[in-house]
Amino acid sequence: MAPSPAETLENLLADAENRNGKIMILGLGSELRGADAVGTFIAGDLEGLSPRMVSLPAGIHIENAMYAVKRERPDLLILIDATSCTDLEEGQWDFFPVEELDTLCHTTHSIPLRLIAEYWRGELPALEIRFIGIKVDAALMLADLPPAVEAARRDIAALFRRHAGGQAPETPGTIPD
Repeated sequence: MAPSPAETLENLLADAENRNGKIMILGLGSELRGADAVGTFIAGDLEGLSPRMVSLPAGIHIENAMYAVKRERPDLLILIDATSCTDLEEGQWDFFPVEELDTLCHTTHSIPLRLIAEYWRGELPALEIRFIGIKVDAALMLADLPPAVEAARRDIAALFRRHAGGQAPETPGTIPD
């Protein structure tokens, strides 16, 4: 039986931790389009966790993060974005092959994610790139995250926090006690 997405993420993070590898989380999505922002929100939730786990909420302009990835030189890069994959229920998430993102799993970026991944692999040949897609049914302007998508946000962030050795605020802009 194949591991669940949560088990896969736990294994990736534990493996990077065992190798003392650097992890970079790149969150994608428009904060103006409701559920589309879930990747951006997760990355914002995780900013400042630890020196070996860097998180960047890139928003809708992943091309602006191209240099940051090259500069940080992570061993593992995890892209997180909302998707419109039809085989998942809203709020469910999974890993998708980066090479097939532009055909298998629709995202809303002007530059195909596959091409950006190819660039990073050319610059950093040892870089492992993974893509987490969170199913959203609609990306309504200025809407809150639907409950199932908000639950995925909390669950994914918690998995990262467990491996960061630190705590981050539960929501962007809050200050921990």
